[in-house]
Amino acid sequence: MLPAELVPKIDKIIHDEQYAGRNDFTVRLIRNYLDEKEERDKISKQYEMFEADKKRRLKESSSDNENEE
Repeated sequence: MLPAELVPKIDKIIHDEQYAGRNDFTVRLIRNYLDEKEERDKISKQYEMFEADKKRRLKESSSDNENEE
């Protein structure tokens, strides 16, 4: 299942970082991926909210300027 050239690298990480085995290492990789994805999704949502708020403020500002004229 694993590409042969990756096995020694993976086994070294497992040994050096004291994982219980390849399954333990795989579970850690999956958890890390899911945690990172969740964080990216949060940041993306915050950015969308920021952009929407910025657009709203610009619109309000331009309508305020029109009312002053």
